[in-house]
Amino acid sequence: MSISRVRFSPANLAAGLIKLVLAGIVVVALVPQLRTRAMPHVAFAVDPIRRATTQDRVNSVSGYVEYESRITGHAPQDRDLPRVMARMFPGRKDAMMDPWGRRYYIRRRGDGFHVGSAGPDQRRDTPDDVLSSKRALPTPHGSAPQH
Repeated sequence: MSISRVRFSPANLAAGLIKLVLAGIVVVALVPQLRTRAMPHVAFAVDPIRRATTQDRVNSVSGYVEYESRITGHAPQDRDLPRVMARMFPGRKDAMMDPWGRRYYIRRRGDGFHVGSAGPDQRRDTPDDVLSSKRALPTPHGSAPQH
């Protein structure tokens, strides 16, 4: 009976460390208390991903809001957003919340509007807000203004 030797090499050590780190990440991601404690330390890595997914969400929602406002002829209001989100994301009670735990909102400016997220600082109308591209408000006859 022979016992195989364990060979230590830099590659084996690196592979073992990578597996250990990945296991730690999975544990932190699955345990809410650990995730909450770890977030301030990993926000620099997570926030760009959150911003990208939020940008996609606000652009999709603003397109839907613009489409609906053209059909109805009514300018979108912030109070209408929960109803729109419920139609876009049926059964998702968290659909109105951005990744930082704040409610999405509609901001009207001039002849257009944006759907927005307050961003990482969780305050509206600050430089870190995530806004959709500007969409046109409907004209009184239900069509978009001509440029």
